[in-house]
Amino acid sequence: MIEQLIARVFHDRNVAHWNHWRAPTLAIHLELEEFYKDAIKALDALVEGYQGAFDLIGAIPAPKAESNDPIDLLEETSNWIEDNHEGICHGNSAVANMLDTLAGVYLTSLYKLRNLK
Repeated sequence: MIEQLIARVFHDRNVAHWNHWRAPTLAIHLELEEFYKDAIKALDALVEGYQGAFDLIGAIPAPKAESNDPIDLLEETSNWIEDNHEGICHGNSAVANMLDTLAGVYLTSLYKLRNLK
C-alpha cells in the first residue's frame, strides 16, 4: 500500500511541477511550487519512518491517474490517503502522524488552489 502512495505522490508532484510552469497567475505558480516541494519532503520522512517501523518498501508501481489537473489529482489522492490510512499505518501512531502530515500538505494546497483562481 505504501508503494501505491509513493507512486501517487510522485505523479502528483510531477503534474504540479508541469502546471507550475504554465500557471496563469503568480499566486498559483507559487502554490504549486510549495506543494511539490512540501509533498516530497513529507513523503520522504514518511517512507523513512515506515521502513524504520516495518521493513523496506517493495517495487513502486506506475501511477494510474486519469487527469492532469492538479486540483483533481490532489483531491483524488487526498481521498485515497483517507480511505487507505490504516492499510498504510498498520496501527503505528508515528507512521500515522507522518502520513497525516502528508495529508495536510494536500489539504492545504487544495484550499489555496481552489481559492487562488
